[in-house]
Amino acid sequence: MLFRHPVISLVDTTVETIRRQGLHTVGLLASPTTIQSKLYETALARIGTVCLLPTKAEQHEVELLIRSVIAGKKPATKRLLRIAHRLRRAGAEKVLLGCTELSVLMADHAAGEFIDPLCVITDVLFNGEELAGAAGSVL
Repeated sequence: MLFRHPVISLVDTTVETIRRQGLHTVGLLASPTTIQSKLYETALARIGTVCLLPTKAEQHEVELLIRSVIAGKKPATKRLLRIAHRLRRAGAEKVLLGCTELSVLMADHAAGEFIDPLCVITDVLFNGEELAGAAGSVL
């Protein structure tokens, strides 16, 4: 028996949510690999949203926090909040948690100033929210 399930892109769904919120500038906290790949930057540019990035030193700090979460530790969120607040002061309307480990780390802080892709995709999958342009191919 063949099952057909839509493939929903986490990135596209998150970017569509940012578009719907009318955000013009967002900060991005993510692994160096995600930042280097421009995964979110490219998708955000398509909707005309500017993506602000952490400095190289801040990216290194974020990477250490991500590695701590992967190792099963719960590092203090103060360091990440400091970086997020700097991005906000630089003009980000909200800060995108562009790595699932950051979603885990910031679970208690995700509302308000943060955009958590795991929360976005959960709303789409479990609450039936539909986002134009977010659904991918059908398998």
